[in-house]
Amino acid sequence: MSRAIFVSGATGKQGGALIDSLLQENADFEILALTRDASSASAQKLAKKSPKIKLIQGDLANIDAVFDAAKKVTTLPIWGVYSVQVRDFTILNIHTSTRWTYCDVSSAQPY
Repeated sequence: MSRAIFVSGATGKQGGALIDSLLQENADFEILALTRDASSASAQKLAKKSPKIKLIQGDLANIDAVFDAAKKVTTLPIWGVYSVQVRDFTILNIHTSTRWTYCDVSSAQPY
């Protein structure tokens, strides 16, 4: 593997489906799978699917810490980021600021 892909929502439907597809295609990526709790049953089940999967525990409210954690489990460049976003107008300001921070921090990663 020559590069890594970072997947938020890794234990959910969308992030999980992306990971399943990457594994099915035998894509040449190390998969950095973000989960809120790396010790949860769903995260452990995900990690057992392939040695390509590296669990990252974190919260999108602290993007810098998430990418710092990712750098601790891989030496590969983070080539891509898959982000699952929720559209909820009652908390739009929180989600909008999180999205932009996520984009800013992920785009600043060395490739």
